[in-house]
Amino acid sequence: MRALQLGEESYFCCPVEDIIHLLPDNIANQIAAGEVIQRPGSAVKELLENAVDAGASKIKLIVNDAGKALVQVIVLLQLLR
Repeated sequence: MRALQLGEESYFCCPVEDIIHLLPDNIANQIAAGEVIQRPGSAVKELLENAVDAGASKIKLIVNDAGKALVQVIVLLQLLR
């Protein structure tokens, strides 16, 4: 660790290579493709909209730990004959 002098104050900082890590390609590609969920609420909204658009007759939503552990949407579609 080294001290950085700015005016009258000193700040301690660590080398950049110690704090910046490159993401693996598969994670970087998921982020670039928009496949990473930033908020569980966004995922719930998208899943419910998809269920409604598909013509769901019943929708059951199960969420654990505010969506951090589980977001499950169970959809019942009534098929027409």
